Amino acid sequence: MTATIETRIARELEVREDQVQETVGLLEVTRERANKMAALPTHAVQLTKRATYQGIAQNHDDHPRALES
Repeated sequence: MTATIETRIARELEVREDQVQETVGLLEVTRERANKMAALPTHAVQLTKRATYQGIAQNHDDHPRALES
């Protein structure tokens, strides 16, 4: 019986197969998002990135306050 590519990678890297599968899943999502972003006009991509970064910064700023509550 032939091992799956995920099994072979897991053995080679000495990690669990589910870790390899999760990583592959994240890479697929990233590729899909990149393809969707490529279809947007440049200014829309820049606005989306800026909104995302602002959201990340706001969540980071709120985190210490949430711990104090």
